[in-house]
Amino acid sequence: TGNNEKTNVSDSFLSFTLARDAVIYVAYDSRATSLPAWMSGFVNTGRVLKTTDVALKIYAKFYNAGKITLGGNMAPGAVGANTNYVAMGKEGTSLPLIQYVTPAKYPVAENLTVGSQYYMDRAYTITELPSELGTATWIKTGNNEKTNVSDSFLSFTLVRDAVIYVAYDSRATSLPTWMSGFVNTGRVLKTTDVALKIYAKFYNAGKITLGGNMAPGAIGANTNYVVATKE
Repeated sequence: TGNNEKTNVSDSFLSFTLARDAVIYVAYDSRATSLPAWMSGFVNTGRVLKTTDVALKIYAKFYNAGKITLGGNMAPGAVGANTNYVAMGKEGTSLPLIQYVTPAKYPVAENLTVGSQYYMDRAYTITELPSELGTATWIKTGNNEKTNVSDSFLSFTLVRDAVIYVAYDSRATSLPTWMSGFVNTGRVLKTTDVALKIYAKFYNAGKITLGGNMAPGAIGANTNYVVATKE
């Protein structure tokens, strides 16, 4: 784009034809305190495009093939953007439910089933999976981090509203404080190691941060938790 147009207030500033289904990324001035209304369907990825000028926060939205129209940098709703946005596209059939996991070493997996390995650093496998989690998206954590006491251990971007499930060591006698909003589903994830009780909480799309397995409040958890999500 051109930075000379950074003050454009139109709702139909930039248009183009998307030849195939894709995710559109808009890198928008990180100094902005409010986004333009036309970006209301975009999700903050939690990622930043660093430049020789200013850092740009990266937002994403899935579009089907066809004509796409984006508004101006300072269209209604925008406050504080002093440099124009940059638009990018990447082909795909959808925007995955979970993206941008930190620690980055933790892989995201789709549709784990009985027999699947659920930790990235152990050979333990699932022996019994509740039916409601059969199509869930999972983050395979590492059991080496089972003693982590941080309140901000695992973060990721939830692209759409979803329920987050935490499968937590059934031997625990107390949960970490960061799980205070989670509800015990009464379901259990059975494994070749130990049974994990399943807790659930609804989250809106956006950046999610979960604490460590042994963060303040936790007692008796001797294996790390596993995270699953479902729209």
